[in-house]
Amino acid sequence: KGIDLGAGVTMNVGDTFAFDTIITDAVINALLGIAQAQGHYYEGTNAATDASNFLLGGSAAGSVVYVKNTAGGVEIGGNGGAAIGSVDKPVVVIIDTPDGSENGWDMKGNAQFYGLVIVLGNSIMRGTCGVHGAVYCGGTLENKGNGSSGEIAYNASVLWNINHQYVISVNI
Repeated sequence: KGIDLGAGVTMNVGDTFAFDTIITDAVINALLGIAQAQGHYYEGTNAATDASNFLLGGSAAGSVVYVKNTAGGVEIGGNGGAAIGSVDKPVVVIIDTPDGSENGWDMKGNAQFYGLVIVLGNSIMRGTCGVHGAVYCGGTLENKGNGSSGEIAYNASVLWNINHQYVISVNI
């Protein structure tokens, strides 16, 4: 959908980095460990549904959620209007599926997500949810959302809070 250069928004085209230089195996392993320790590691046939229910359930603020599927893509979504996380307590979601998998981030109902979405593979963003923070996608990221504003709003404060919430080698 392009970049919306609204009031106060500037485009900073600088150095670009390969996905695996930012989202390293060490970062993924550290986030996996945090998610498992918090009880937010989801795997198997109900992984996407369970993760979606947790994210939209109102208690996800400040958590790390890891969704793994070895058989193909996952669909994280729901029909909620509530905020998922906050600027002060952002959420980190990792979607880990096989290469070439098509994953979906489909938050309907004007939900607002505060945090970081990391997709190890391809992803499609749909719905009207705004992501306030950042999205890192190892493959192709397609945006099919139709919200009234941009679906990805980079927010340095959210990323700063993530980096200071988990003081290990997970700084992103």
